[in-house]
Amino acid sequence: MRQFCCRESFVVVSLLVIAVAFNLFRLLPSFLVDVTDGTDVVLHTLLAEAVVDAVKDGRNFTDPWQGTMGMGHPVLHYYQHLPHIMVALLHFLTLGTASAADVLHWSTYVLVSIFPLSIYWSARKFGFDGLISAAGALVASVIATNALSGFAYSSYVVGVQGLYTQVWAMVLLPIALAVGYQVLHEGRGYFWAVLLLAATLMSHILYGYMAFITLGVLVFVTSLNFNLSFQASGQSGSRSQRRRSRRSRASNSSSQGSTSADTPSLAAILLTRVKRLLVLFLLVVAVTSYFLVPFFLDLRYFNSSGLIDPILYDSHGASVVIKGLFQGDLFDFDRFPSLTILVLAGLVVCLSRWRQPIYLVPVVIFAPWLLLFFGRPTWGSLTNLLPLSGDIL
Repeated sequence: MRQFCCRESFVVVSLLVIAVAFNLFRLLPSFLVDVTDGTDVVLHTLLAEAVVDAVKDGRNFTDPWQGTMGMGHPVLHYYQHLPHIMVALLHFLTLGTASAADVLHWSTYVLVSIFPLSIYWSARKFGFDGLISAAGALVASVIATNALSGFAYSSYVVGVQGLYTQVWAMVLLPIALAVGYQVLHEGRGYFWAVLLLAATLMSHILYGYMAFITLGVLVFVTSLNFNLSFQASGQSGSRSQRRRSRRSRASNSSSQGSTSADTPSLAAILLTRVKRLLVLFLLVVAVTSYFLVPFFLDLRYFNSSGLIDPILYDSHGASVVIKGLFQGDLFDFDRFPSLTILVLAGLVVCLSRWRQPIYLVPVVIFAPWLLLFFGRPTWGSLTNLLPLSGDIL
């Protein structure tokens, strides 16, 4: 047994090393070339430099005035700024030897490269074994899309899109979901859950929003699944096994004076987890209130550009999304749909093991957001039922 565990640990570590090393090797040529024109990297560099200047001048570094764009604009008053603050912090930790632009440049390279470690750690936290978690980490970074602003390399590599704040949220989101899930089910770990969810929110507002929507769906689905699984376990097995189970429960109930303790109440489980989610939400709001309160008070002054393609807000519709999924365009654009096959096979395996709550987690994370990806062309006014859909989506 010990020998098997040692071999499994060796395989797990090897897979993680391969995943990270592949990213480091694959991405290095792109980051050795400094091509920033026409991408969001220019904006993020300006914002990071504004934070650095605010610290030097003793001003509020979470809401500095950005005066080099047009007639000036308080960008960070409405925009997630934790990544820019981290760039400024690293700049000062290097005693100014690394410019804000260099820190931003190479931190992108490091964060994209270590993304598999985030997937591995979160999968382990959810309850998957080491091999499954490592296998997920191995393929996490090989998503290929047609510049859909997702987790593909094209969102982050130099000269393409340059979604700097998203790369922070991409690494934080899986960990935040896993720790938040632990709080919902066990009622412990609030400090780290609040810290990670707040960090995700302040790295990318939309990803923080997605985290809480996902946790809300997990509350209902896994609670219902737990209750059904408990009832099914009492009906499974041979007749003699069920008879022994009933005798055992009867014996326990007589010794405890109650039969209700044997069957968990779905309402009680659901109410407990909803309360935990509400507490978690309120704590995160309290931690980030320095940003959220001014953001919503001054939201009437915020305007979305009319130059942005409406598809960015409304999405493509069910037919386009489903066609893209089965053609491989969502995970394997312009190549053999190997990852798409793995995703669909994984969903089948998870659904076949629905009585085990951890196997519902990938389904709950994937399916609702695939449906929401259909967007307003499919759901129309139903999208307005989502909280803050008019302001965020």
